[in-house]
Amino acid sequence: MRIQIFFILLVLLIGSTTFAAESEETISVNPRDDYRFGVGTMVGGPFGVMGLIADMNWDSLVNAEVGVGSGIYYDSYSLHGRYLILDNALTPYVGGGFAYWDSSADGHKIAQNSDSAVKLGLVKSDGTNLKGGIVLLPISLGLHYLSQNGLSLFADFEFITSLASFSAVPYGALGFQWYF
Repeated sequence: MRIQIFFILLVLLIGSTTFAAESEETISVNPRDDYRFGVGTMVGGPFGVMGLIADMNWDSLVNAEVGVGSGIYYDSYSLHGRYLILDNALTPYVGGGFAYWDSSADGHKIAQNSDSAVKLGLVKSDGTNLKGGIVLLPISLGLHYLSQNGLSLFADFEFITSLASFSAVPYGALGFQWYF
C-alpha cells in the first residue's frame, strides 16, 4: 500500500513539473534530446528480482541499457536495447537484448524459491542438474516516461526465452531512473 501511494505521488509530482515546464516556449517536445545518460533501478524483468541499470539515449528514439542485479539465489546481468515509438516524453516502446543468470547458491534453494529459474532451466525442479549460468533473450513491450527534470518511470511486459531449455516465461518490470 505504501509503495502504491509513493508511485502515485511520484507520478503526480513529475506530471505537475512537466505541466509547468511545458508552458515555457523554449522546452523541447522530447526531453530525450536534452538528457543522454540515466541511472536507476528496475524491479523484475531480466534481473529476476531487482537490478541497477545505466541507460544511454543514442537519439530521441533509440536507447541502450546495461545492468546488474539479483534474483532469488542467482545473480543477473543484462544488455537491452529499446526503440521508442513516439518522439514524445511519454511513449510506448519495443525492445530486446541478452541477459545472463548465474547461480550463486545450492540448487535445492533455487528450485524451492524461484519458479522462473526452474522453468528457464537454471536448475531442475528437484534441485538437481544445477547449471553455472544460463543465457536469456528478453523481448519487451512497454511504456516509458521522461520528465523535463530528467526523472523517468517505465513499465514493461517481458517475454524471456532461455537458450538452456528453449522455454519461455512472461515477466513484468518496473523501473525508475534519473537522467542527466
